[in-house]
Amino acid sequence: MIELTRWETLTPRARTRLIRKLRPPRATVDPERPYAFHHEQERAPDGRLEHVNVVFLTNRECPWTCTMCDLWRHTTTTPVTADQLLRQLDYALEHLPEAEAIKLYNSGSFFDRLAIPPDAYRGIAERLRGYRRIIVESHPALIGPRTLQFQELLEGQLEVALGVECIHPGVLNALNKRLTVADLEQAVAWLHAHHLLIRAFILLKPPFLPAAEALAWTCHTVRWAVTHEIQTIVLIPTRTGNGIMERLEQVGRFTSPTPAEIEAAAAFLFAQPASVRLLDTWDLTRFYTCPDCARRQQARFARMNQTQTWEAPVHCPSCSQL
Repeated sequence: MIELTRWETLTPRARTRLIRKLRPPRATVDPERPYAFHHEQERAPDGRLEHVNVVFLTNRECPWTCTMCDLWRHTTTTPVTADQLLRQLDYALEHLPEAEAIKLYNSGSFFDRLAIPPDAYRGIAERLRGYRRIIVESHPALIGPRTLQFQELLEGQLEVALGVECIHPGVLNALNKRLTVADLEQAVAWLHAHHLLIRAFILLKPPFLPAAEALAWTCHTVRWAVTHEIQTIVLIPTRTGNGIMERLEQVGRFTSPTPAEIEAAAAFLFAQPASVRLLDTWDLTRFYTCPDCARRQQARFARMNQTQTWEAPVHCPSCSQL
């Protein structure tokens, strides 16, 4: 596809059309039920090891259509109502244990009024009484009055997760986020000014860069987040699976992170003075060819996430990857 070799010259609308054209089918979802929920433990910015409930709300698709995103798989084709969202949350909370923190992820931006209607804020806040930290995600462009409206209703502290991805200007543009580094900095400054916690999602080895530069830009982006005093930094290994990423891989615009690159990026992250450093371990085993090695490294990174302490790589007797 010639469009993939000149991706940066396409308009956001043209990119969006192509991204959606190449997608596999959506999953079947129920607007009355969250599409997933689970319980985990995670270190908080104040150093506590917290029990955390995670709820993935079934919701409309995010309007930005980012190049690397696969969250649309579990979305509806029309907005859900405030009452449906509250029933989803009730269902999840009935099946989850008590916890100190909760993540409410909705495959897009919590402060998109067509995704989470402001009419639902009070009902959500009432259901979250007792949680001391509430984590939601949002595109930086939607940070503003609705963010403060929701925080004012909460008993606990709001933490906003931003898709920082990569501060390379060309890459940020090519990811179809319609966002600049200056926009990111403005959103981060606004959140700090209003005393809200911040979480940054950063791509480990993003597309649209030569393989030799991609890891370096991951580290540059981590350093940017530390410099901007973002409390929680999450590295997410960039993966295929949404259609367009496979095509970009075929034409040499993307290569998946190798175990050695994951190791190098994690080592850099855990050497930084951020309050919380996390390597996303979801689906991490896909990057390892040896099942034993994958299992050992995934367990090691999960421990590191909880302890916030670097561990030397685990030797795998079944292979020589690490």
